This record gives sequence, C-alpha cells and structure tokens, in this order.
Amino acid sequence: MNLRDEFEADRKGIVIATRSGYDPFGLPAVLQMLDSANAQDSSLALMFKTHPAPAARLSLLDKIMANNFDGYSTPTQTNARFNAAVASLK
Repeated sequence: MNLRDEFEADRKGIVIATRSGYDPFGLPAVLQMLDSANAQDSSLALMFKTHPAPAARLSLLDKIMANNFDGYSTPTQTNARFNAAVASLK
C-alpha cells in the first residue's frame, strides 16, 4: 500500500468516526504511539513493512485536521452510549 492510499483510508476513517460521534484525534494518537515504537518489535514488524511510516501519515493528517476537526475533540455522546452498552453486559 502506498502513502496516498493509506492517507485516503486514514482520512475517510476519521470522517466516518467523526460523523459517528467519536473523537477524530484517536487515530493520530495511535499513530504517535506507533511512531515512537520500535520497528524491530516482532509484534509490530509486519505493520511497519506493509504500511507507510506513522510520521508520514501524521504529517498528512495534520494538514487536514488543523481546521476541520477541532470541534470534535470531546466525544460526549459516545461516552454515554459506551457506558450504557457496558452496563448492559453486567
């Protein structure tokens, strides 16, 4: 997968998450964690071989998220939905 394809998947995923009421900054947070991870770690090695570098993906996401997603940084409606779902499992 090339950077353009991965970026498009990242962008669409963030849009879908945002429209569903989830925090769009979740993906960048995960990419930041992956960026600081050891690429030689056996549990992550395949991901680093098959996906563009997290730093490159973050760089592209920063450009679109700076102005478009600031109002969605607190997922209040999903917290209630999640808590209700968890409560029903007990």
